[in-house]
Amino acid sequence: MSQVVKPGQADVLKLAESFSQQLGVTARRVSQLFAGQYATQCGLNPAEWRVLAVIAEMGTVSPSTISAASDMDKVRVSRAVASLVQRGLVKQATDTRDGRVRQLSLTRKGAIAHATAEPLTRKLETALADGMSKSDFAALRKALSLLDAQAGKLSGPPTDVN
Repeated sequence: MSQVVKPGQADVLKLAESFSQQLGVTARRVSQLFAGQYATQCGLNPAEWRVLAVIAEMGTVSPSTISAASDMDKVRVSRAVASLVQRGLVKQATDTRDGRVRQLSLTRKGAIAHATAEPLTRKLETALADGMSKSDFAALRKALSLLDAQAGKLSGPPTDVN
């Protein structure tokens, strides 16, 4: 016979103590912190920063490569690329091997924007890490990696939202 749990009972899971709630709240706060700093100091939104970062890291790439490397859906990548192209930070060209594919690269202005935003990212990460020991921060990074891998196993193969 199952026991009915009544509101206010001690064994009821409190939302604030739920792991998924804690993780979600923390992720949102960190994302908002970064987004606010990117906007005010670099004039970029988080999706634009991620696109610039992938291109800076990988060189000339397709939007699909950016989507996979940044874990952003294709629509979000497309919007960020369109904004960056319009602002002269990214240039696009047709792939010579496949005319249906666009190849994206940083302009000089885009490289400067990336060079401005990258130290900001490192500074914010360092400021967040200052709240704990180096070993705790390293353990957190490792735990997040393990948690992400396990969540991937439990949720099955990634699905394309488009």
